[in-house]
Amino acid sequence: NVFPTFENYIKQFHIFAESIQDEGALIFCKEDENLNDMVNSNTYLCQLIPYSSHNHIIEQSNTLLIDDKNVRKFLDEEEIEILFNLEQHFVHVDTIFQRVFSK
Repeated sequence: NVFPTFENYIKQFHIFAESIQDEGALIFCKEDENLNDMVNSNTYLCQLIPYSSHNHIIEQSNTLLIDDKNVRKFLDEEEIEILFNLEQHFVHVDTIFQRVFSK
């Protein structure tokens, strides 16, 4: 870990949040108790945008959003399968590795 202590980690996040300009935004996980405490105990000038993790299930080491009602409003199961098909995303991995790591 790059931060020697957890307190130092929180302090760095606070420094980062203070550096955001007025017209900027801090997007943070509202499920993180430490971040919530930090955000609620300070008066940051930027917009604060909390988010939470999607409802999900894990099958065979894959995280699936199929059960998430917010996702299902926009995508059916077939569309989700297509979008998150790893084979589709890995089709050019060998070519990329060849370009990056060959001499």
